Amino acid sequence: MDEIIKRLEDKLDERFNRMEEKHDELSKDVSDINITLVKQEAQLAEHIRRSAAAEDNLALLRSEFKPVQVTVQRQQFLWSVIGKIGAAIAAGTGMIVGLIEIIKHFKN
Repeated sequence: MDEIIKRLEDKLDERFNRMEEKHDELSKDVSDINITLVKQEAQLAEHIRRSAAAEDNLALLRSEFKPVQVTVQRQQFLWSVIGKIGAAIAAGTGMIVGLIEIIKHFKN
């Protein structure tokens, strides 16, 4: 009977030791996860800071670009008007030349 009890005690000790090993492994894994989490939190904070700075810079660039955009739009409008005036002058000149030619033809 003592031998059976001894074997049971040995088996229990062996299982307890394996449980302790598994517990130690899990504790190490949790510690590693916590370390990774701390690093990722720091990286996320840096990412958020850089994103906010980039958005601020983009807003600044847009506000600085606005006068240039207005100037370009005005120039495009001016060239459009000049083109239309040129086209009207060309059409008018063509009509006048055509009329002169018709008058010359009928005079002869």
